[in-house]
Amino acid sequence: MSAHLETVRSVFKKWVFIDDDDVIDLVLASVVANRFKDEPIWIFIVAPPANLKTEILLSLAGLPETHLLSKLTPKTLLSGFGKPEHSLLIRLQKEGKSVLLMKDFTTILEMEESSRKEIFAQLREVADGHMTYSTGGAAGDVHWKGHMGLLAGVTDVIDHQRLVKNSLGSRFLYYRLGIIDQKQAAIAAENNVGKREAWRGELSAAVKKFFSEFVLPSSIRDISVPPEILEKIISFAMFTARCRTDVDRDGYQRIVEILPTPEGPSRLARQFSVLARSIAAVRGKREAGEEELGIIRKLAFGTISKKRVSVISALYARASEETLSTREIAVEINLPVNTTKELLEDLSLLEIIHRQIEDYGGEDGSAKDATRAYLWRLDFKFREEVKKLNVWPDPVAGGNHRGDHALAAAGEGRQAVQEEIPF
Repeated sequence: MSAHLETVRSVFKKWVFIDDDDVIDLVLASVVANRFKDEPIWIFIVAPPANLKTEILLSLAGLPETHLLSKLTPKTLLSGFGKPEHSLLIRLQKEGKSVLLMKDFTTILEMEESSRKEIFAQLREVADGHMTYSTGGAAGDVHWKGHMGLLAGVTDVIDHQRLVKNSLGSRFLYYRLGIIDQKQAAIAAENNVGKREAWRGELSAAVKKFFSEFVLPSSIRDISVPPEILEKIISFAMFTARCRTDVDRDGYQRIVEILPTPEGPSRLARQFSVLARSIAAVRGKREAGEEELGIIRKLAFGTISKKRVSVISALYARASEETLSTREIAVEINLPVNTTKELLEDLSLLEIIHRQIEDYGGEDGSAKDATRAYLWRLDFKFREEVKKLNVWPDPVAGGNHRGDHALAAAGEGRQAVQEEIPF
């Protein structure tokens, strides 16, 4: 590991309680990745309030290519008012700035819907590298073309924002900070009372010193990726692309409006490849290996809805042909049955899981009082793809039984937990 990187980590640990060194390496690597001007890297750092998002992002604010953005409106990025250089994107381009920092993206999520839609449409264009603002007046159109990365802090509320998924879903990666030791975090915070300027200044200085001594490789390709690591990166891209694909539903009746077509893996493969190489560079390496792949793994699973990951994990833990009912899965992942049912339907439409229907007649064998049970298992082909990722242990023959204590709470026997849907 680079001695300069170890210094940055040490300064962070001096002032704040942080038990995830990977997030430090990732944000530094994101700056490096955007210096290559290859694939724009946009990352949400997802964590509850007061969980270090702000401090991590503020430590980057003193770098020459970053711009800290506290507020964003539909007129911020490009505007037809005044001269073109009054538009933020054009001004930042002239100043050589290529990474936007947003401490709290949640404030945008709380804006009224029309403004949010307009901002998200603009951000989508920025991520794609070109944007045009049509004024309709004598001044003509305002154009921007370039490269802009983005790092933003956000809370778990992002998982409930359908508009973000539909508008920006394929542009952002999500890195989820784990739950920290609350007592240790509080002790560290109390020790810093009266020292805010000192510790924020020291964090910023450590990051600036790191980059002042960092030598950027002449090409992203100067950092190699062994074939076996590249194969895993591609597998993670394919897995994430399919699992994060949104299923469009009516906002009131929750009816599926459009059959989903899974997202392609190309953008994710490029992002993961650039980041793996950039993380290696930050760590003083010239080859990305298993350690760098560990952060890619966190990004891959963090970018997928936590609820979906819970379902996939629960079904992967069973033998390949073993099925679970909707209610059994709901108990195991600790979610309401109706919520679980929608999750399962979505994953079935994406061909991630397979639905099996079993009908049970009434006591006299007639249709009266008959019930229908929906039983679920992982799709066989998808299970093989998950197995390649090597993130969960293979279930033992006959079933892993990881959640048997939860299933027992749902009732004795499969028929006791069936969904009662009359014919």
